[in-house]
Amino acid sequence: MSRKKASYFTEEARRQIGKRVRIIRGFDYNQKDFCKILEISQATLSRIEKGEILPTAEMLMRFSDFSGKSVDWILKGESS
Repeated sequence: MSRKKASYFTEEARRQIGKRVRIIRGFDYNQKDFCKILEISQATLSRIEKGEILPTAEMLMRFSDFSGKSVDWILKGESS
């Protein structure tokens, strides 16, 4: 029997992270243009924004550098 890997982040937490990434993208960029700037795939960004997957550490740093928001804010909605 295989065991499902437990995640630190709940489904709701993943959705909230996705919402904060969407806030970072704002209305100035569509997904395609934003992905070109950050050098990530549009499919990956879409899945992050929907809360289906979590951003990698490298993606978190790119989001943070782009927006000036802290990684804490992206992950938890809090400033450090």
